[in-house]
Amino acid sequence: MNTDSRVQMKSWSKVISWLYSLKRILADEWIRILDRKPHKEGGFYSETYRCNDQCALERYNKQIRSCSTAIYYLLKYPESPISIFHRIKADEIWHFYQGSSLIVHELDEENSSHTEHILGKDLSKNKNVRPQILIPYGKWFAAELIKTNIDDFNNNYVLCGCTCTPGFDYNDFECAKRSYLIEKFPNFKDLIIRLTPSE
Repeated sequence: MNTDSRVQMKSWSKVISWLYSLKRILADEWIRILDRKPHKEGGFYSETYRCNDQCALERYNKQIRSCSTAIYYLLKYPESPISIFHRIKADEIWHFYQGSSLIVHELDEENSSHTEHILGKDLSKNKNVRPQILIPYGKWFAAELIKTNIDDFNNNYVLCGCTCTPGFDYNDFECAKRSYLIEKFPNFKDLIIRLTPSE
């Protein structure tokens, strides 16, 4: 390798390092601007809307809930790249805004099935990607960033939104136990271990 080649490689290394630091700044800036807080499931969030209208459904034992809520949600690599398996008593619609594509895993106890949703906008990389997905109430689900090359400018975070109907309430939030999910979905043991906390 000649001197020019070594200088060129060193220059590219500096550029890649600069891009990586800039990506981290972008993710941190979104956290600051949107006043995001750490979420129990992983990632960062800020609530932007809570409907003043209320409802009382059977699945809430007639307890009062807001009719709808919305949040900004951000996952960031490497600090918080996953949302662990959990379920809520509301339909949840995910909206893609910016950054890397996101895999949202859905587990259905009724038929022991696993569905992989891809939230994003780049159809050139995956024909199954969608800018909006729905997770029906009562389903177990988790999310993780799709890892890409370091020179992909947006690869270290995703900025998305989540709209719940009826509105989100922590009383309706349940984190999955690893042993329980493995018993119910033995064919997806590796996935469950990766996206659940140790017991």
